[in-house]
Amino acid sequence: MSIPGASGLPSTSYAESRWPRAATPARALQLITVAIASIWALEAFAYALLTVLAVVALRVVSLQAAQRRREVTGWVVGVVGACVLAHLLFAAATLAGSGELPDWGWYLNTLREFLSGQVGDLTYDFSRWSPGLALGAVYLASASAVALVVRRRPDVLARQRTMLIAIAGMTAFGIALQSYIVNRSADHIIPYVSLPAVALAALWLTLLGRPVLGVSAAARRTALGSTLALSALLVAVAASSVDTRFSQSALGLMRPGGASLTDALDRLWDPPPIRPIAPEGEQLLATYMPGQRRSIVLTSPDPGLEILLRSGRANAAPFGDPYEDSFVPEGHLEPLGDFVETLQPGELMLIDAPAREVFRLYRREPARDPFAGAAFGVPASTAGLTTLQEWVLREIGKRFDLRSVARSESGLEVVELDPRRTPS
Repeated sequence: MSIPGASGLPSTSYAESRWPRAATPARALQLITVAIASIWALEAFAYALLTVLAVVALRVVSLQAAQRRREVTGWVVGVVGACVLAHLLFAAATLAGSGELPDWGWYLNTLREFLSGQVGDLTYDFSRWSPGLALGAVYLASASAVALVVRRRPDVLARQRTMLIAIAGMTAFGIALQSYIVNRSADHIIPYVSLPAVALAALWLTLLGRPVLGVSAAARRTALGSTLALSALLVAVAASSVDTRFSQSALGLMRPGGASLTDALDRLWDPPPIRPIAPEGEQLLATYMPGQRRSIVLTSPDPGLEILLRSGRANAAPFGDPYEDSFVPEGHLEPLGDFVETLQPGELMLIDAPAREVFRLYRREPARDPFAGAAFGVPASTAGLTTLQEWVLREIGKRFDLRSVARSESGLEVVELDPRRTPS
């Protein structure tokens, strides 16, 4: 999992404090990061903003009273200005590329559903003694320690300001990132949000080893020994997966006799198919719909997206991700209805076995509502398609029959739209 928008902020904040001559470009990078996060996703923006607030708060505390207002004002103006500029550039690029301004209403509707609608109930079981609890304890201890140092040891803040800025920024980023597992609480996600904790351990050990803190030699040895013991435990737990994952890592590519870096980059550029069905779909599109930039693909969502990506095409049906779109179907019904109205006899469409099953279902039961009994975009028929896909197939079935043109071994099918002989 990658969360753009905050991961670089602690390092650029450190750079701004550590090298005064590079303060201007370092601060510019921080503002650019926040600006990109503001158009990337609300959660990325929240993570970035919390990290900035923590860093700015520590910087303000370490300044003289006369300088604090100027520092806060500069950051507020900078963050607001950068975000506004990012949205203006994004709107201009969207207008230039598509002829339309971004439809923020779709995003806001989706956000509303996640925050207060049915989709917000979608979650995962939280194990009774999840490692996420220990991870939270690390961030709580770090935040408490920073607060104690600021309040009781102003001499440490004055002499180790750069280190404490790095610690405060990384602590805030860790707390923000851990919020991801509140609603996605499966244990396998925890390693993906734990990097700030590893960085914090290294930062605190470095600070504890400096004389200014006045930590005894015995205490420093205890802290180092405990950290090494925990590291050994984590390595032991992960040892069973080393054979599988090491060869895929950057370090594994440096091993003599292993895969070459060129091969790895080639694989990233042209990855192997995730599903065996994808190359079949790619071949069917190339054979029966050659040269198209947009093709009608109504298959199960994940295979359909992979087929389109591998073939370098967009879906002529106005779907982004059919599953995500079905979380908020209201905003998509009008463009999908317009798409169905523009279909002409003789047009070709790629479907799979579940789509063919759904098409037949609605031909038998034309009054059936694909949204009745649906949960999280999945219709009650559970044929593998989403509610919006079923709705589109139902509407197509009112006007057309499907004549099979070609079929692959796995059930992918190119069909031609024929005028319906017995109109509904």
